[in-house]
Amino acid sequence: VAATLQQAHAYFEEMKTLHQAYWVGKGMRGSFANHHWEAFHRGLIDERFRHAEIQLIRISAGEQTIGCLYNFVHNGWVYALQSGFHYEQNHTLHPGYVSHYLAIEHNLKHTAKIYDFLAGDAQYKSSLGRNDHALAWVVLQRRCWKFKLEDALRKGLDRAVDDAENAGALSTLAVTGARAAISVAPMSVLISLIENSEQFFQE
Repeated sequence: VAATLQQAHAYFEEMKTLHQAYWVGKGMRGSFANHHWEAFHRGLIDERFRHAEIQLIRISAGEQTIGCLYNFVHNGWVYALQSGFHYEQNHTLHPGYVSHYLAIEHNLKHTAKIYDFLAGDAQYKSSLGRNDHALAWVVLQRRCWKFKLEDALRKGLDRAVDDAENAGALSTLAVTGARAAISVAPMSVLISLIENSEQFFQE
């Protein structure tokens, strides 16, 4: 477990390398492709590590890193936010399971009450976790014309997707993707959906 701010940043950097290697290798961008996300969390480490609210853990076998974990800590509750693991060709090895198991063990020995895997349905979460809790997403907006227009646009797009689905003009996959995008996408993406809507319809 990182004991100094310098060590915390070193573990964070190693986690970034492992995380990106895995996800880019799968053809995806990885969390660290978002430079704003990375800058925010580096700043957070600078500000809150000294208050014992940030936990960075490096799990290793000798000199070989198995995994790095980035957790938040508050009132005995450990939130597992991000990770990076060293994957071998041998698929019987499970660096994620090993890393989280050892992190749980460590935290329980140091007065933690809960190790929270947060949102998501990854297999290791259901294997290592015992309980889950409902997660509510809340959006708070000021009253202004821009947000009213955005809400109206979302409702209109939802109705259009309903009509297209009922008419058999959209595939199940397209309906699922469109609904997900409509619910969370910024206005620029919503406008792009309208401009390129023809590509979603079946011939």
